[in-house]
Amino acid sequence: MPSSIISVTTSCATSTKRFSAGDMMSCSGSGKFQEKVSDPLVRKMLGSLGFEPAVIERAAYVVSHHHTYTDIDGIDYQILVEADFLVNLFEEDEPRSAVESVAQKIFKTETGRKLLEQMFLAPQQTEPKAVRR
Repeated sequence: MPSSIISVTTSCATSTKRFSAGDMMSCSGSGKFQEKVSDPLVRKMLGSLGFEPAVIERAAYVVSHHHTYTDIDGIDYQILVEADFLVNLFEEDEPRSAVESVAQKIFKTETGRKLLEQMFLAPQQTEPKAVRR
């Protein structure tokens, strides 16, 4: 189920053939705006793609609450919150102190912590690892 939820949030911009421009506009904006408008969008998108009602219900709940950081009630919800934080921290170019605070308060999964470390807390490299010998 988590991959279904992640695909809803990441495929939004690629679904223009199935959804109107108004639907697509609701894929962006402030966190609280996203929470407010995402429930019907998720339901419409997943319903048209033939997902089972239980998957639609869970996806709609998780996506429409992903800026609410209390009562995270499943690994799917936790992964979505962490992924959203990674994107937001990158886009906002937050200071190291903010990243460290988020690391302690929000990040619970091993993969999320590793990504946060690699992206924001590890010492800067002069060249990509793939080039090093």
